[in-house]
Amino acid sequence: MFTELLTRIGIGSATVDTRLASAQVVPGGILRGEVSIQGGSAAQEMSALYLRVMTRYKTDEHTHDLTLASHTLAAPMTIQPGSTWQQPFEVQLPYATPLTLKRTPVYVVTGVDIAMSLDPKDTDMLRVMPHPLQERFLQSLDQLGFYLWQDELERHAGWSQLGIVQELEFHPNGAYRGRLRELEVIFHLDEGGLQVFLEIDRRARGLGLLFESLNEQRTSLRFTPADLQRGDWTGQIQSVINARL
Repeated sequence: MFTELLTRIGIGSATVDTRLASAQVVPGGILRGEVSIQGGSAAQEMSALYLRVMTRYKTDEHTHDLTLASHTLAAPMTIQPGSTWQQPFEVQLPYATPLTLKRTPVYVVTGVDIAMSLDPKDTDMLRVMPHPLQERFLQSLDQLGFYLWQDELERHAGWSQLGIVQELEFHPNGAYRGRLRELEVIFHLDEGGLQVFLEIDRRARGLGLLFESLNEQRTSLRFTPADLQRGDWTGQIQSVINARL
């Protein structure tokens, strides 16, 4: 009885350890790994083994954790004392998963739901790299002399199913230095390709204002997987920027 009480407050309870095949992923890509559960001092009834892909964003007053995707990896079972049990997994990340370029974190939480007990969990950080279409666009910006200054993750209910948007702010070097202050970029990635929304700003201002003038200031470009075989992205992007100066 005393042992069961201790497990309910986390002492001698089952433990969870997640091993990722790779912590480096891309939006829309596959996350693979294995969850290992080690039984504790007493038998415990597991109602579910879950995996959640999460991110974190800030508002003026608070920091918020947001679930990007949630998966149930195993059905209810009894975790026997001292036993070891492994569950491999393979899940797809949402296309709207933000990139971990500057200060935006993305992480995986795996845990076991156990009634009337502290749920054992494991947290692993992910490195979300650009999708090939995003990478090609970013390479073109680099060739034009732009460098990433900061990124910001914001809640925006109408933007995607996840209700978030990541704004990337670039500052110019080279030919565009002195001609514009910043270039704001938003990626909208899906199975069919990449929509890129741009705002060229010749005034000093922070992030968070792009959506105040969506219908007036925004310019967009669309790229499909077939465009990866096409050469001149840089020229196309340059033409769009020049037309706004």
